[in-house]
Amino acid sequence: MPPFRGVSGWEEAIHLTLHSLVFAGGAVRLGGMRRFSILSGLFAAAVVGLATAGCATLFGPGRPALPPTPAQLANLEYRTGVLPEGRIPLRDGVARGMLADRRIVTFRLDERMVVGDLDRDGRPDAAVLLVAEPGAGATFVNLVAVTGAADGTFRYQADKFLGDGIRVTALTVLGDGRVRVETAPVPGPGPTRVQCYRLEFISRGFFRGSDWRLMPAAAPPASP
Repeated sequence: MPPFRGVSGWEEAIHLTLHSLVFAGGAVRLGGMRRFSILSGLFAAAVVGLATAGCATLFGPGRPALPPTPAQLANLEYRTGVLPEGRIPLRDGVARGMLADRRIVTFRLDERMVVGDLDRDGRPDAAVLLVAEPGAGATFVNLVAVTGAADGTFRYQADKFLGDGIRVTALTVLGDGRVRVETAPVPGPGPTRVQCYRLEFISRGFFRGSDWRLMPAAAPPASP
């Protein structure tokens, strides 16, 4: 199942208060001092509920979250399967690594970024484009999902290879969290291709682990 998605402090308070009332009801049925049990149970429920509401509101994930800044995205650690170490620690939007055949590859973060709730947890995330340049004029474009955490930090979550020798003409996040990408061939004019992806939590079983992936989704028509 997906990781815990935070709720507001008052939602959590109501949840625990109901559990406390159930406990109080049990005490009433089992105890001999009916009135004392009722008052004790209600008092415990009120204390637990109010304490939980206060703590969760002050410290929990119900706090307003800010979207990532371009500087945060340009100095984040991304992941890749083309490098032996699997990491791309960007600094000011650029990083370099060595491929298995000893060639140097440059990774560059495109200036375009779009903000939206990709993992549907109520916090702002971002979709960005990471371009790999292994030399000889080749360019490989990847769509990357960056998600926000409750503490205000951001992390790489998943990526999807869009193609080589292409240019991205439009990048948007739809209201339901889908990322819509329009691409065209390079060089020169050519037909526009519309792709759409949704960030999904994929479970492969207890022993094989789970992770987030950008999965193909139904795409709206191309822009006029």
